[in-house]
Amino acid sequence: MKKILFVCKYNRFRSQIAEQFFKKYNTNKNISARSAGIFKGLYPLDKTESNLAKEFGIEIKKEPETISINFLKDINMVVIVANDISKELFLYDGRYLQEVEKWEIPDDFDGNEKKIKRIIRKVELNVKNLIKKLEKEK
Repeated sequence: MKKILFVCKYNRFRSQIAEQFFKKYNTNKNISARSAGIFKGLYPLDKTESNLAKEFGIEIKKEPETISINFLKDINMVVIVANDISKELFLYDGRYLQEVEKWEIPDDFDGNEKKIKRIIRKVELNVKNLIKKLEKEK
């Protein structure tokens, strides 16, 4: 089974959006996904972000999780859904232990609805493209 981890800085928005879109669109039962943050969340999910996610047919309701070594040991692929996290964070002894992909998606800290919707759309498109890529790898 392939296990994907979507990562952003705090696991409060971008990575959770990616996880939920993946669960919404993925039909391959041999691939699962979850999300986590690099740091313990400093900021709670904004109600605007949560409400806008619902407009896209997904809900963000889990408490933010933080990555640990135990968390990573069963993961096959890490998708960094953030512009502020380096791929090198997942290097170990000069090599990646998982496949690592980076999407360069900025976070939202100002509550601008247009910006939040752009972020959600970009994450959704990237998730759909990832699913297509994974289907080709079968």
